[in-house]
Amino acid sequence: MQVAFCSAESALALSTAESNQLLIYETSTLLQENPQPKLFIPTNAPLRALAPNPAPLDNSNSTFVAMTTVAGSLLIADLRIGSLVSGPNGPVLKDGVSCISWSNKGKQLVAGLADGTCYQMTPEGIKKDEIPRPPDLDAKQHGKSLRGGA
Repeated sequence: MQVAFCSAESALALSTAESNQLLIYETSTLLQENPQPKLFIPTNAPLRALAPNPAPLDNSNSTFVAMTTVAGSLLIADLRIGSLVSGPNGPVLKDGVSCISWSNKGKQLVAGLADGTCYQMTPEGIKKDEIPRPPDLDAKQHGKSLRGGA
C-alpha cells in the first residue's frame, strides 16, 4: 500500500497492490463514517511509490502526483482534471524508474533509474538533464544492499 498527503494536506492519495489505480480522498471527509474517494485514476499497474508535488496550492503544478509502478514506469496524475498527464510518448513519462523526487518548489522532478543514473525533467516529461551514476556505484550492484555483502 502507498499513501501520501497531497499539497497543503487538502487530499490524501492512496493505492493498494491489488487496485491498479490511484484513489484520492478529500481530507475534510476522512472523519466521516464512510468516506468515499473523490477520484479514481487508473494506473494499469500496481504502484511502488507516490510523490505528491510539494508546490503551494497557488502553483499550477500543486495538483500533480508522481507515481512509479512496480514495473518501473513513471506516471503523473493531475488531480485537477482527474487523469494521467500525457507526455511526448503518452502517459508513461519514463521507463526503468526505481525512485522519484520533486524539486522543493515542485517545478521539476528527478527520476532515479535502475542503472544508477538520474533523469531530471519537467512534470510534462521534458528532459532537462541526465545525472551520471556515482563513480563508486557499480551498475550491477544497484538495488542490492551494500551492507553485509550481497
